[in-house]
Amino acid sequence: MEPSSSVARRPPAPGGADCAASRIALVTAHANRVLKITHPYVSDSGRWEATWTGGGSAVADTEYELLEDIAARLGRP
Repeated sequence: MEPSSSVARRPPAPGGADCAASRIALVTAHANRVLKITHPYVSDSGRWEATWTGGGSAVADTEYELLEDIAARLGRP
């Protein structure tokens, strides 16, 4: 058995706690834009959706992709 220090670490998978923290940071940073993120289970398209005041919107297959798109459009927190 090899020591645990020699085990290669993988980057975290998209989603989970990292996405939750990014989502909270984006919503907080852009509170004046009333950023709303909708889960695929309840969205009309069955995909991740986001809308914000001023007519902005984004749609993506994964939460990670959606958050990256929002950050590119609105700016990173």
